[in-house]
Parts: sequence; C-alpha cells; structure tokens
Amino acid sequence: MFDTWVDQVSSKLEDEGREYSLQRWLEGYSLPPIDSYTEGHEWLLKAIDNRPALRAQISPLTAHLLHSYSRQELKSKALNRLVLNLFYLGAGLRDPIELWGPLLEVFENKGLWRDDALKYNGISLVAALRAALIENQLDDTFISVWEEMLKGKPHETLRGTPMSGFEGIVGLPKGPREVRIGCAFGCMSEYLDKSPFREEQMQQLIDGVKARFPKHPWDFEYLAARCEWQREWAKRLVGDPDPTKMIAIEYADINDPEDINDKNSKPRIRIRLPLRYRVEAHNLEPVIRQHTLEFYKQPPLSGTLKLLIKHHLLPVERDVSLERRPSGFRPSIDLGDSKKVVASLCKNERRKIA
Repeated sequence: MFDTWVDQVSSKLEDEGREYSLQRWLEGYSLPPIDSYTEGHEWLLKAIDNRPALRAQISPLTAHLLHSYSRQELKSKALNRLVLNLFYLGAGLRDPIELWGPLLEVFENKGLWRDDALKYNGISLVAALRAALIENQLDDTFISVWEEMLKGKPHETLRGTPMSGFEGIVGLPKGPREVRIGCAFGCMSEYLDKSPFREEQMQQLIDGVKARFPKHPWDFEYLAARCEWQREWAKRLVGDPDPTKMIAIEYADINDPEDINDKNSKPRIRIRLPLRYRVEAHNLEPVIRQHTLEFYKQPPLSGTLKLLIKHHLLPVERDVSLERRPSGFRPSIDLGDSKKVVASLCKNERRKIA
C-alpha cells in the first residue's frame, strides 16, 4: 500500500496542482491507509528516503509554502496542523539552500507563530520551527542563541532547552565544528548530571553525533580534555581525558624543547624542556598543556610542537634564569595569539607533508 501511495505522490508532483497536493498531505488528507496516527510529514520523509528525484521535487514546494505562510497567504481550515507538519518536513529535508531563506522570513514574522498556544497534538509551532531552523542552517545567524540555550537560557521567542542548543551546535553549517561540539558535550554533561540515566543519555548523544558525521575521525577523549569537561562520569565514557596523562612534560639537560607524539600511546605527547625551566613548572606546565591541546589533533608530526613551545610559550630571553623573574611569572599569550600561532604551524606542517 505504501509503495502504491508513493507512486501516486510522484504522479501528483508532476501536475500543475502539486503545491496544493503537498498542502493536502500536510493537512492529513490522502495519506496511506495504513494507520490513523502517522502525520503527513512523516509519510513524505519516508517516501523520499533513497529517492533523490522525489526529494528534489518536494524541497522547492516546501520553500514556496513557507514563503506563502510568512506572507500570510497560506489558507487552511487546519492551519496549525498544516504549519507544524510543514516545519517538520523542512527539518527532515535538511536542505538549507532551498529552505534557509524562507525559514528566516517566517522567523522574522514572529506574530504568526510565537504564541505558545498555537499547537497541534500538544506540540507548539515554536518547537517545530526551532527544529526546522536547526536542521537547515546556512550560516551562523543563531550560534549565540544555541550557546545560550546550552547554558539553560531559553531564547525570547524560540524558547529551547540545553538539548535544543546542543542540536543547534551540531547542526551548524560546514560541520562538524569539532571543538564547539566538544564544548557542547561538556554543557550537556552538566545538564544531565542529576539524571539517573545520565550515562545512557550521554552515550546516545555521542552515538548520534557519530552517526551524523560517520566519516569524521572523532576523538572524544581529546575533546573532553580540550574542552575541560568537569563531570567525571562523562569523562569515563570516552576514556581517561586527563591532560597530565595525555601530555607528559619532562626536564632534561638539553638546550631546546623537544616533543614526541603518538596517538596510540599514553601519554600521547611527551614534551621535554631544558632543565632551567623546572623552577617555574607550576606556572608553565598548565599553560603548555592547554595550548598543546589547542594545537594537537591527529596528532601532528613529532617535533612540530617545539616551535609553539620555544617561540611562544617560553620566555624570549632563554639565557635569563627564570629564578630572577617576578613571582608568579607566566608566559604572556592570549587565545587570539594562540590561534594565529596554531594556524601558522598547521600551514607550515602541511607544506612539509606536501
């Protein structure tokens, strides 16, 4: 029965009245006679699965209906049901090229959807629009909105929970934004901390991100250390992300820093510093570890980190003993400088490999 209905959908999408047909399906009419509870957007998303030609027909029609809604030209006796299904169809399509512009038009016309009383089957139009925006991001318009949601601060009109913020960060364009996602996991570990099912819920989030970006070489142990996850139970799920265990700092009778990197060993990175820097180990080592984590990735070739350490994290005048430095001395480098250094080193490393 379902395959027969899909054939009918394909046929109707070739007709002049295809936009009206899509509206009727989203209103709940002419759906497969299989059950009485599956909504139109769910049937349509199932129909386009592994049917790229059908998907290519439905996306622009969805965009046109969104345009009509933002201009208050969409008429229906079941408007809430139609719009909620329209938003969720847009979320499932994940077609920012077609849908981002129309969705922003809808967002700007807040009088249409911001009332929490506008619902269908107990689900608000706000929640459905938020889902559509999350899955169709073409730029970073809402990045600060998602970050605030992660902190437990709902948006004025989009509302949202930390889970909404997490989904928003995962859905950012040109993804995955690895470090942002790592930090979002850290926020979610705080949010889930009091849940009796926190480990299972956190693992589901990890598995979901892996499934969304299956080709990305995820290293959650590194991300937990890099993003400074605070909850021990969350860190245990991904390994042992302790910077002091991942990055060993030793002192030897040498003139310049040295580093040896091996992702498959513990510690992953072993750094050797000249003996004269031992007196300021308490101040130097946390800074070196944090900036090494910012630079570390797959990891880089052994010997690469010594440039970062030697020229940007250690005192410029190497022949002046640190014992004569003011008490509490720390290398002066802010995050902005570090990013420039890392970008430069990565660029140089690519040239070496090439």
